[in-house]
Amino acid sequence: MCEGSCGGSGGCGCEGCECAAEKHEGQPKSYIWLMSEFSLGMLPALPGNVALYEMTLDEVKESLSQGFESAIRREDLAHILSKHLGFHVHFSNLDVKLSSGMPAILVRIEKSQDVGQNDGMSSIPIEHYPRVIRFFKLIYTDTLPIGI
Repeated sequence: MCEGSCGGSGGCGCEGCECAAEKHEGQPKSYIWLMSEFSLGMLPALPGNVALYEMTLDEVKESLSQGFESAIRREDLAHILSKHLGFHVHFSNLDVKLSSGMPAILVRIEKSQDVGQNDGMSSIPIEHYPRVIRFFKLIYTDTLPIGI
């Protein structure tokens, strides 16, 4: 039995998670991707429209409470997100393919302004340097905005 708080998404990372059975050809059914990267290769077709909206931590927690699929590609980032969100986020290298109207949450970790560019911090794991975590809701649609 799944002991994670993935809401049935398989996003908990539990060994033998029954939630993973709900996946269809490696893609989630009706929940949100939580991802640390975005590229045009994640889109099924072009032209299309990608909208980004900044989210608060509480909005992210609420959005992920119904289930999510983790595409967080770094173990240290998954650990930090687990602490901030209050539930387990596992890291994985799943290939993300967004479908029209399917939301995703993109995580961005930024060094705080008091950390300089050439201070040697880039070689230190991210959990050891001051940071700002920003979340963005990303929605792809296969329609173009009016006027384009």
